[in-house]
Amino acid sequence: KTKGLAVRLTDSIRIDDGDLSVDITGEGLVASGDSRVNDVPMKLTWSENFNPQGRPSTTIESESVLDDGMRKKLGLDFQPYVEGPVKVSAGFSGSGANLDMATIMLNFDRARISAPELNWASGPGNKVIATAKLSLKTKGVIIMNDLRAVGGDVYAAGRVIIGGGAIREAAFESVRLGPLNDFAVVAKTPEIGEQLYVVTGRALDASELIANMDSGKDIPPRDRIKRPYNISATVQQVTLRGDALLQNVIFRNQTDGIRMRSLDVAASYPGGGTLRADLVPLPDGQRRLRVSSTDAGKLIRALTGFRSVLGGAITLHADLPRMPRPGDLSELAVDPPARYQGVVKVENFKVINQPFLARLFAAGSFGGLGDLLSGEGIGFTKLDGTFTGLGDVVRVADGRASGTSVGVTFQGKFDRITTDVDFDGTLVPLYGLNSLFEDIPLVGDILTSRKGEGIIGFTYEVAGQTDNLDIMVNPLSALTPGIF
Repeated sequence: KTKGLAVRLTDSIRIDDGDLSVDITGEGLVASGDSRVNDVPMKLTWSENFNPQGRPSTTIESESVLDDGMRKKLGLDFQPYVEGPVKVSAGFSGSGANLDMATIMLNFDRARISAPELNWASGPGNKVIATAKLSLKTKGVIIMNDLRAVGGDVYAAGRVIIGGGAIREAAFESVRLGPLNDFAVVAKTPEIGEQLYVVTGRALDASELIANMDSGKDIPPRDRIKRPYNISATVQQVTLRGDALLQNVIFRNQTDGIRMRSLDVAASYPGGGTLRADLVPLPDGQRRLRVSSTDAGKLIRALTGFRSVLGGAITLHADLPRMPRPGDLSELAVDPPARYQGVVKVENFKVINQPFLARLFAAGSFGGLGDLLSGEGIGFTKLDGTFTGLGDVVRVADGRASGTSVGVTFQGKFDRITTDVDFDGTLVPLYGLNSLFEDIPLVGDILTSRKGEGIIGFTYEVAGQTDNLDIMVNPLSALTPGIF
């Protein structure tokens, strides 16, 4: 029997405090009992074959239940993807201290497992078991072959290469997580150079990816600089925010780590309609983002979760700064605030059940409009405006939306991070009748302060955060609103 046995298995794994019973024969040695691996309690069985005849002479089998803290000590910190106790069974084989092969089985049934980026999670009782064969023959590199995870609504099969403490390559011929994720993926993330991701399959839930696009808002600029990447996806169905769906999605995107180099998106909506987006170079070196959708309501819902817009056709153009010149490392390393300017146009859409507009109509004593909004909705024939962005602040100018029931002008700014809003404009009831004088020379200039405001209307101001807006309406502006 041994006490206090200490053995270094690899550069990062060490056995200490081994309290083992040892059985030695002419053919070999078997030692079993309790020990600590990287200060984590673990049961071990250590076997030495004195006459291996081409087979591994050394095998070590271990069993343990690892909580979050224990996994950290072993360099297996999988949070937030795995939280809670995981039963681990592992077997290592090789020659002496040179253990170059391993098998591992992980039982996640008592843990919470999740893929936040794919909007999927499963709590204790998930019945998921993962197995893999490991190759440890190259120093500092772990190759996980025949990786399988099965149980509940989970199935994954593939291969992973880990080097330098990070995943360098992954190829999964199948990943199924719940009903909304069913795809294959190939990823290459070398220590230096461009990262490559290729996704193909039946379904992908990208709702959380869209919702968390601003999750890096508190990261210092130098840490926001990311590696160049190239993403290619061809998926039959993609779920976005507000449970919106896109079908037959083709997505291509490439960046230099900070700036978008290329973009090409094509998709359709269930029931009809299309979405197109691309990034094209301009003669002056700037880049123009072009977005068009035959259903504005579905696009807005997919990107923001906002459900109050129905139908309509939308076009958007945004001009982005030019790319750095090739080889200009000083410009490539700079992470400037996002800067862009553009125009947006929407035609023939409806707005329904919109709390902000309901409050605005109530403040202006337009009860009939409020009733219409909560019923069949208010129709608009057009909306247009210009916008500029610098960093996280978007400014809108010359915004106008009009229909037969109401017209609205708007201008102001919105902070995407703090959600602070500061807008003002004019609300014009019965816009179709109210704006008749707008296009009459001289008369329109005298009776209307600016295009889209009509003769009778109320000026308004909106300020605060999106979930706590203050709305102010000027009752003295009911006649010729531009005067007050």
